[in-house]
Amino acid sequence: MKHTWIKLAAFLLSLILMGGMLLSCLDASEQGGEGASEGDASQGTTGENQSPIGTTVNAPTVADFDPNKTYPLINYFDLDMSEYVQLGRYQNLSLTVASADISVTDAQVQAQMDAVLAEHHPNAKITDRAVQMGDTIVMDYVGKLDGVAFQGGTALSQTITVSENNSYIPGFVDGMVGLIPGEMTEVPVTFPENYGKAELNGQAVIFEMTVHYIVGTPVLDDAFVEEYTEGEMSTVEEYTASVRAEMEQEAYDAAVRNALWTRILANSAVTQYPTDAVMYYYGYYYVMYNQYAAMYGLDYNTFLNYSGMSAESIFSYCLSMVQQDLVRHAIYQAGGFACTEEQYRALLDEYTDANYEALRSSMIAAGESDYTWEQANDYFHTNYSNQLKDTCLDEIATQALLETATVNVQ
Repeated sequence: MKHTWIKLAAFLLSLILMGGMLLSCLDASEQGGEGASEGDASQGTTGENQSPIGTTVNAPTVADFDPNKTYPLINYFDLDMSEYVQLGRYQNLSLTVASADISVTDAQVQAQMDAVLAEHHPNAKITDRAVQMGDTIVMDYVGKLDGVAFQGGTALSQTITVSENNSYIPGFVDGMVGLIPGEMTEVPVTFPENYGKAELNGQAVIFEMTVHYIVGTPVLDDAFVEEYTEGEMSTVEEYTASVRAEMEQEAYDAAVRNALWTRILANSAVTQYPTDAVMYYYGYYYVMYNQYAAMYGLDYNTFLNYSGMSAESIFSYCLSMVQQDLVRHAIYQAGGFACTEEQYRALLDEYTDANYEALRSSMIAAGESDYTWEQANDYFHTNYSNQLKDTCLDEIATQALLETATVNVQ
């Protein structure tokens, strides 16, 4: 029991942090930053005559949520946003960002350079020798019982330290010693009798293991800089300054973007909610936290109390997410912004590249013999087209509105 509550305490700590982020996001969207009122413009109405974003005519409450109902995912593109949002001024805005929000630390710069080394340095990925005890490796494995992949036994691009002190089942890590990168090897492993899953207790299985590479210890030096930058830079000092400048630009862009949408939210008012949209978000958290609660023998509300949250605070966060969705789509419609087919396809391909391995892993674990990039691309297009179109429009609208804004750094 002691160990259970230690694990629960550690898990709840992460939820407390998450809860803090939920509430801070909510606070930010409600407060809208300084100077919430803007003068009249050709778009929308006078900001001074509008209600705050949190004031609405028709707002559902957590008491309206039906745990036995499945709420649909709302397609905002099918809605007339003028029925839900009163837009204020959203062009020609004066924005202020804090200098602290766009600063970059030495540690952040170093972490970024370390990531580049790990991915691109020739000594970062060792493939010319067998795996030894003490190595850290990146590998795929597929566990099979009687030739069939079993649930929870598959992982792709998994980082594992080959050590005698590990939390894996006996023989699993030992079987990695001697593996040759690039070759698939079958490693027999027997699950303990008391493993905890009836279908695997005491079973002899085969793990198909493929090591991609052994993690090396690359060093940043002038030679690497010159090769990696294709001669554009020749010293570590130049490269470090370049990385810092790029990170500072990214921090600046993020701060300005946040300031823009915070002001737009403050200048606008949601007049009513599509209730299903709020309930869809809340239902996601309701199911997730109920599952976590059941793991520790707690009911939903008690579990939330331990985490420093409540049903009301989570519901308020869901309201804020829908507020932001509604206002963004109101801007898309009012501004006449559009995502071309070429822009959408480019984003779809980028999204597929980023998420293909994770989707492939889950499909193989579910019994697929293989899963191609083209299949994943079609899956994401079928199931995530509206979300991707939303992302595309968000970028287009943000850039267009920032072109009309003035930015002050304090």
